[in-house]
Amino acid sequence: MDLKFGKSAKKLRDAVNSEDSSLLLRLYPQNADMIMMALQVLRQAKNLNEVMAFVMFRPHALQGGDRDSFSMSVGGRKRLIVKTLDKDGKVTKRVDFSSTYGLVVEVSEHYGD
Repeated sequence: MDLKFGKSAKKLRDAVNSEDSSLLLRLYPQNADMIMMALQVLRQAKNLNEVMAFVMFRPHALQGGDRDSFSMSVGGRKRLIVKTLDKDGKVTKRVDFSSTYGLVVEVSEHYGD
């Protein structure tokens, strides 16, 4: 996928561009390697349909007010949040599993189950 990174995902962008998970160690000491693997999977996948095969990340579209977001578990209660973009670079209203463009938003804590 062609990945873009939100303002709060600058360190994630730097890590994936340099292919260096050590840049994430200070922020996410127990999750840095899994976050890096998830970013590499996203980067190498053609679209989110291909990401669904990586069950170790428990990939899924979010619901409710977050139905424009996609989540990948990166260890413990941490998850990587991604939104899909249309060809004009605008966030889609719902996750588009065929989209080849993604916006990495953040790594967040998962609160509900």
